[in-house]
Amino acid sequence: MKNLRAIIELSQDIIGLQELERSAEILSQRIRDLYGIQYVGLFSVENEQHLSLLHGSGLGKDEITNIKLLSWWEDIANEVLSTRKVVIISGDLARQRFEGGFASALGLPLFSSHGLKGIIVMLCDSDSFCPGDISDELVVMSMPLTAEIVSAELYARLEELFLSTILALASAVDAKHPYTRGHSERVTRYSMAIAQEMEMDKSAFKDLRISALLHDVGKIGISENVLDKNGKLTDDEYDMIKQHPSIGARIVGKIVNSEKIVPGILDHHERYDGKGYPNGKKGEEISLFGRIIAVADTFDAMTSTRAYRKALPFQIAVEEIVYNSGYQFDPKIVKFFVQAYEKNKDIWQRENIIYSAI
Repeated sequence: MKNLRAIIELSQDIIGLQELERSAEILSQRIRDLYGIQYVGLFSVENEQHLSLLHGSGLGKDEITNIKLLSWWEDIANEVLSTRKVVIISGDLARQRFEGGFASALGLPLFSSHGLKGIIVMLCDSDSFCPGDISDELVVMSMPLTAEIVSAELYARLEELFLSTILALASAVDAKHPYTRGHSERVTRYSMAIAQEMEMDKSAFKDLRISALLHDVGKIGISENVLDKNGKLTDDEYDMIKQHPSIGARIVGKIVNSEKIVPGILDHHERYDGKGYPNGKKGEEISLFGRIIAVADTFDAMTSTRAYRKALPFQIAVEEIVYNSGYQFDPKIVKFFVQAYEKNKDIWQRENIIYSAI
């Protein structure tokens, strides 16, 4: 195998990267460099039925050409998907099928012990290309990518199970109190809307979702007599309430290894002016997630009927958030909150039924 060194170097570049699209890009570029192939499409196979383009090399500025190229890639990939075999197109058939633009093509299935997981599609404008000569090398070169595809699938399943568990836990907390039913999901939805306006990256977005869903999980450790009290809380009772962010941070800290998720839970009752709890943090000492969830949590609290007061109209609640910008809330977060609210008010709506305390 003449390209053994290149294959070893490729494996070193990809293994452990844990960025599927980046791994596909590296593999695609290496194929182009080694074999002089201009057009390479790499697909993952989802449930052995659906294709997803991981990376395409050779796409240019001509939109019509790109559409044709993507269509040819997908046609060959679907042929491989249905036959589970190598597809080779050359000679007159290639010139006819690709409108004279390409002289040969190769579609190569990538298998693992879990089945068909990926497909490589190459289009070449040279008659001298002999796909059979490089098929075995390509399979070996692609092994790290195939393994990454399998790992990504397993991770996605674990993440889905984890999020389902998180949602069930958050719902269990909310369900203890009729007037907080759905609170954690709404706070999460509002936090996501703010994050979208901030153009938060995908990884942080996922972490924020978990942090927002679990922001009140510490209330599990607070007496229901205190949480459900109709009248004014005593100083001791209020001190108990103020413990729930710390309790929640300790609970989640034992099951989630994240530097971002736990601070969001711990800090969601801190104030920008330093007068919040549990640690009296000020300004940007407060975690970003904490500052976002604080706005979302307060908005939902104001627009919900609670044991001690009726819900405020949405617009009044927005004005209250703006009024407290720079005092209770980070002004930058408030700006993104207002943008999100004005852009799509449906995000902020809820069921017509507002649960009242029993």
